[in-house]
Amino acid sequence: MNEPLPAFLVFLALLLVLAWRAPKYLFAIWPVTLLVFPSMRTLFGGAPFYWYDAVSLLILARLYLGRELAQWPAGVPRWHWWFIGSALMLGTLVPIVRYGFGPEMLWILAHASMAWMAYAIGVALYVAPQGVAYRQLLTIGVFVALVITAAIAALEFGNESLARAFNTFFFHDMQGQFVMLEDVGATVSSARVNGPHADPNTFGGTSAIVCAVALLLIGQQSRKLAWLALALAGVAVAATVSRQVLVAAVVGGLVVAALGTGRARARVVGAAAVLVVVVVASGVAGHWAQRLSKWQGGVQQDMNIVGRLVIGPQRMFTLISQDPSVLVVGAGLDMQKLAKKSADSQERIGIYRYGFASNSFLLPLYYMGIVGFVINLAFWLWTLRKALQLPRDSRALDVACVVTAMALVASDNYASVVKVTVAVLFLLAAIVAGRWSTQASPAAEPAVASPKPRFANVLP
Repeated sequence: MNEPLPAFLVFLALLLVLAWRAPKYLFAIWPVTLLVFPSMRTLFGGAPFYWYDAVSLLILARLYLGRELAQWPAGVPRWHWWFIGSALMLGTLVPIVRYGFGPEMLWILAHASMAWMAYAIGVALYVAPQGVAYRQLLTIGVFVALVITAAIAALEFGNESLARAFNTFFFHDMQGQFVMLEDVGATVSSARVNGPHADPNTFGGTSAIVCAVALLLIGQQSRKLAWLALALAGVAVAATVSRQVLVAAVVGGLVVAALGTGRARARVVGAAAVLVVVVVASGVAGHWAQRLSKWQGGVQQDMNIVGRLVIGPQRMFTLISQDPSVLVVGAGLDMQKLAKKSADSQERIGIYRYGFASNSFLLPLYYMGIVGFVINLAFWLWTLRKALQLPRDSRALDVACVVTAMALVASDNYASVVKVTVAVLFLLAAIVAGRWSTQASPAAEPAVASPKPRFANVLP
């Protein structure tokens, strides 16, 4: 969705006014631009500047200029700088040596860095003087985004004309997108909804992660809002007919059942009932039955499963055997855009293209070598460990959200390639870190009157 420069300048001017007069409201705008309009951008020459990055940039500018992140919680690594530093060294500088410099390199690094900086935004929710207000406004923005995306999913499902209209709205000037193919785009999108994203798995997985973020932000404040978040995300996930999201959600539910109280287990059953009602009421049950029938002969017969668990890793290791340097320094961030058009680089591009793996735990190895792989794995294991250290009344929810996110990271490449999903994942991890730090050191939480908890924080 390429918007003209005058429209972007008007949007930027409004953001600057908010950043100056009422910066906290940027936290409500951010998730809407991120989740409802992920393709909205303006071209500067050949480089796209995404509008949600503008919101992120202004939030970060206010946080750093106002020194609101000065009281960084003890024991919480600045994970965003670890990722940005490794991307600078191994994802950018090393590729400059290997392929030569291209201006795209700076854009790729900057765009990826903005997604990782969502971690700093998430931590600010718990250490900034206005952290409570930031959390409240972010929650409002997340729910607005959930309502809009659920409505898009409901309207798009089973209706080719509306599916074509939504795809045209979001991708009309991105003709290379599969959903824009005249013969099959609308048919595929109405059977498995892609919403504002380019494919259904990205839409379903991102919706599930956003639901987890909403549940963590709500905490013990409102049972009704928690169920609403589950229902809205359930509509989007049901319409995408994404089995990987279903598996991740089941894993999360089992975690709650294993770690939670009896009341928590009852809520898992209730959440499952809500999702079943959503599936039946929305008319997607037949599509789910057709998709799940592919597992009747065993999951090993499903090429999607085989591709992710076997073929993808095999391609990765084949690439490493052909070019062992990839294991040490990686191939570079989105390296197919970086290489100059020389015979040597074209030959290497041909090899690297087939090294792609549909697993976002393996992709950092592909991009930044063993260092990138270790940092990414350490990031998620550290987050899981902190979730496990929370008190029992909140541990089940936090662990379930982290495990669900990790399952989605392992299931496809969008958790590493699609920067919107990356930003939401890092926001979720930061919220878990913030909740751990405030419960480990209650004095770190801004002193405000909080409403009496109305339910145990153990929703799946």
